[in-house]
Amino acid sequence: MCPLFRGKLIAYAELGEHRKSIDYYERSLRLRKEKGVDTSQSTILTNLGVGYLNLGNISKALEYHQRHLVIAREAGNFNEEGIALGNLGVVYYYQGDYEAALESHRHNLEIARMIHNQRGEATSLLNIGIVQYAQKDYTQALDTFDESLRIFRELADILGMSNVLGNMASVFADQKELVKAINYYESAYELAAQSGDQQNIAAWSGNLGLIQSELGNYKEAIRLYRKQLGIARNISDKYIEGVALFNMGIAQEKLGRQRIAVKNCKAGLGILKSMGHADATKMERQFSRLFPNHVP
Repeated sequence: MCPLFRGKLIAYAELGEHRKSIDYYERSLRLRKEKGVDTSQSTILTNLGVGYLNLGNISKALEYHQRHLVIAREAGNFNEEGIALGNLGVVYYYQGDYEAALESHRHNLEIARMIHNQRGEATSLLNIGIVQYAQKDYTQALDTFDESLRIFRELADILGMSNVLGNMASVFADQKELVKAINYYESAYELAAQSGDQQNIAAWSGNLGLIQSELGNYKEAIRLYRKQLGIARNISDKYIEGVALFNMGIAQEKLGRQRIAVKNCKAGLGILKSMGHADATKMERQFSRLFPNHVP
């Protein structure tokens, strides 16, 4: 199995062109500091953290979300504290620190319930379920996803529903229930397309590609990975770009296209290594098994 039936954790901001957004928010932060311009520091820090994470700079993302948490607590603002905790949980997950991720998301869940924030509650549950899935606690993950999906449906939140269904599909894929996984991924993809969310469209396209690889349909898998790669580059999402390249390389190796396979796997692995992403270790092991005569 190719690695990474990975869904997209929900960060508490969504940015399109990440580099441009980062430049804008860094200017806003400087104006606030230097000239006292009235801008929301919490919003700026949130968007900078999410933007840097999507560009692959995990340490910078961590810095901004930690700053956000400090000022939220100093102000006694529970809503902002929850947002900061949720985003820190996403960063910890990317680092592979699942216990810290769970602690942050569970604390966020408590706050969301205390202030009656249903969307925050559903999002926290989704993120908890994703960490449980990463820990291979499949039964608990599905239970948590079910609870999150119920709330998103009550809210008629299409994007939230897409995220939950796609991550449930990942659980089924890991358990080799491939037909069920395909159905869930396709439902997740349709909802993502309705919402116009490019990150989700890319994530579910790539995960459908993983299943096609599992079924031996390598040409179809490569088509899906190329689609995923194009979207990832268009929205400057380094993680998805790295995963798409690596998985495309694995499918190409199955078709005997050794040279391009090595090139794409190296490129994808290099991106995740540069991010300091925990998945890079798994990729490196798989690269060494597939290409023993090449240095990753």
